[in-house]
This record gives sequence, structure tokens and C-alpha cells, in this order.
Amino acid sequence: MAQVVRAETLDRAAVEAIFERHDTVIDRVRHTALDAFAKVHETLDQRQRKMLAEIIESGPFGRGYGPFR
Repeated sequence: MAQVVRAETLDRAAVEAIFERHDTVIDRVRHTALDAFAKVHETLDQRQRKMLAEIIESGPFGRGYGPFR
């Protein structure tokens, strides 16, 4: 991106290539996360899923699960 900014004219193709690389990485992360969530969901029983959902809803500092419990 620095090279694009440094250039006299905007190289749209270069910017598109950067975005395409980002899209590829984001897509890979999305699929990996979905696979991981599916495994966690399958592994937990109903009670455990409820507890995990409550932890997620309360955020990082709620209900004593954060770093300052």
C-alpha cells in the first residue's frame, strides 16, 4: 500500500490485488472459525452451551470471567 500511495498516479490494479489477498485471508479465517465453532458446539452438551453463551453475552469483563475477576 505504501508503494501505491508513493506513486504519482493511483494504480487501481495494485490496490485491487491487495484487497484480493486480504479477502483470501479473511475467507480462510472465516472457514477455520466456522469449523472450530462447529466442533465446539458438537462437543458441548446443552448445559455447557448455555454457560458458554452466557459468558459470550456478558463480554470480557462481565460475570467474573475477565482479567479483573
